[in-house]
Order: sequence, then C-alpha cells, then structure tokens
Amino acid sequence: MISPSGGALTANPMFSAGLNRIGEAASRIRDGSAGSALGHATSGPALQQNLVCTMGATP
Repeated sequence: MISPSGGALTANPMFSAGLNRIGEAASRIRDGSAGSALGHATSGPALQQNLVCTMGATP
C-alpha cells in the first residue's frame, strides 16, 4: 500500500486521512498520471463507516 501524498496511512487524524487519499487519487487522474484509482475512507470508533470509490478517466 502506498500513499502518493505522503499522508497518514494508518492514523486517521480527525477522520480526514481517507478523504485526503481519495482527493489525491482524483488529482492523479485529472493530471493524467493515472488512468484509474481506488479510494477508501473509514470513520467511527469501530471503523464501522466505510466509503470505497473507484474512479477512472474516460478517453
């Protein structure tokens, strides 16, 4: 698992680390350095709230 932005992978400061990774993935698609990406964010005391999104560029 990598984090292109260098942000936290295991910590979840203020429940925003996952959303930051999703934004970073979207930025990579927009600038053309990636054709598709998978993003994942969790929150809640037991990580019971999950968001998984797939993103891709259309030719």
